[in-house]
Amino acid sequence: MTTVYYFDQKRYGGTAAQQDIRDLLDLFDVAAVNRRVLAQAAESEFADYEDAVLHSAARTAGADGLVTRNAADFSAASLSVHTPTELLTILDHRRE
Repeated sequence: MTTVYYFDQKRYGGTAAQQDIRDLLDLFDVAAVNRRVLAQAAESEFADYEDAVLHSAARTAGADGLVTRNAADFSAASLSVHTPTELLTILDHRRE
């Protein structure tokens, strides 16, 4: 969410970005990181542990996908992967 806010704030300004974060929290769940998620990440095929944690948290939460700035590092993902810019584009299309 922090990365989404960063790009949104650059594009639309702080007030709009804050509202968009509230809107996103109404639309999406935020995946928890707990012991189970960390253990699954340690056993994953991901080269980068932080990426593995993000993916494992999303899968454990039952997410349809995840948002990251480094989508190329998620070639092992079993979920849809979007960049923050792609997510903003998707949200822009929903506003139209």
